[in-house]
Amino acid sequence: MTRLRLALASTVLLGLAATPAVAAAETVVLDTYKPRTAKGKFIGPVATKAKLTRGKPYIATVRGTWSYLDTSKETLCGAPEPRPIYPTRAKGVRNRQAVADAEFYFAQRAPDCADPTKIVQRAVRFEIATARLYNRTPVPLGPPLTAPTPTHAYSYAMLGAGRVARFRIPDTDLFDNYGRLRIRVRAATAQDCATFGFAALGFADDASCVAATGLPESPSPRAA
Repeated sequence: MTRLRLALASTVLLGLAATPAVAAAETVVLDTYKPRTAKGKFIGPVATKAKLTRGKPYIATVRGTWSYLDTSKETLCGAPEPRPIYPTRAKGVRNRQAVADAEFYFAQRAPDCADPTKIVQRAVRFEIATARLYNRTPVPLGPPLTAPTPTHAYSYAMLGAGRVARFRIPDTDLFDNYGRLRIRVRAATAQDCATFGFAALGFADDASCVAATGLPESPSPRAA
């Protein structure tokens, strides 16, 4: 009986050793603030450390709220929130009311409040790149949106291209911004193919989607 148990245990261990390791999810942080001396027309970009396997589907979930202006100097309408979900930590930055997330502006300044239908605007352009060029109009997975989600979280499908994933938001005056967005990148699973649909993940059919989720991960970057 003891030998049988040892044989079974050895078989299980060998099976585990032969199973490819699942790559851990990676989280990157996009801070909307930059000092006045910084130049550029974008919030970010920030990038993953690990490269995304070519042809393998991934999902990026971004959560957070922010502001593009000093709200202490404005009268706001809509539904501003008291503070960003993830405040900016830079020295001297005052995290006041939040008016936007990765998809929507949900509060406006007084001059823009005359038309109630324009207070909530889907006008934040969260951009994603897995290859050389950015996708400037990525569509969140799930049902179509007409208002911010209660959690201010949105998930996007990405297709690996053998490069790191990059994220940014177009904006010019970043010195009065505050609030950070947390972006969690993980490999998509076969269940994601069923949940969101193979087309949403960029495949022609379910079999191709499921097969692509089984592709091995690119080697992790070496520690510095």
